[in-house]
Amino acid sequence: MAEVSKREFAEACGIKSKHISTHVSRGKIILTGEGRKATINDSDPLNILFKATHSGSGANPIKKKATSLKKKEAKEKNTKQKKTVFEEEKEREAIELFKAQKRKTDLQNKKLEAETAQAELRMSKARGEMVPMSAMVKLIRDFGSGVRTSYTDALETQIILISAKSNLTNKDKSIIRKEMKHIINKAVDSAIELTSTSISVIAKEYSENRGIGESR
Repeated sequence: MAEVSKREFAEACGIKSKHISTHVSRGKIILTGEGRKATINDSDPLNILFKATHSGSGANPIKKKATSLKKKEAKEKNTKQKKTVFEEEKEREAIELFKAQKRKTDLQNKKLEAETAQAELRMSKARGEMVPMSAMVKLIRDFGSGVRTSYTDALETQIILISAKSNLTNKDKSIIRKEMKHIINKAVDSAIELTSTSISVIAKEYSENRGIGESR
């Protein structure tokens, strides 16, 4: 029979000495004596059973410390993983924001370039350096009309001269006049069409080179 103090028995069981009284009141530990001088018989079957069921809970401070350290490391690892995921998410958001800002900047630059080009185009027109296609087509048609009138007047003069030398009848003069007007009109219309097409091609190539379209 070995009598030990409450403190010694508590240390052997891995519990705090202040909890001895609680276990005594529950009938799990038997004291020898009463009051502060009471001891515990560690050979008593009930005390042996209590000691056996509690000796592993805190009797090994090194093991307890190791377990605590593992828990701490696991918690830190989990926190680090969460932080890494958060940082990766923030990095992705930053990249997407940069791409969006770049697209916005590119669109703004293109818009500015287009506005600058349009301003240059208006200034060129104002200085008379450029003529709208509609004006060019009208100019060509007016020119053709002038050529047509000039050739027709010249034809009348030639018919009169030929008639004076060859004694042409009015019917002969009418036939000649009709045939020559047909030839003149056909030639002038063909020239207008070819010139308009050529100018349209030139205008298109110029617009593509400058990146600016001009309505006809």
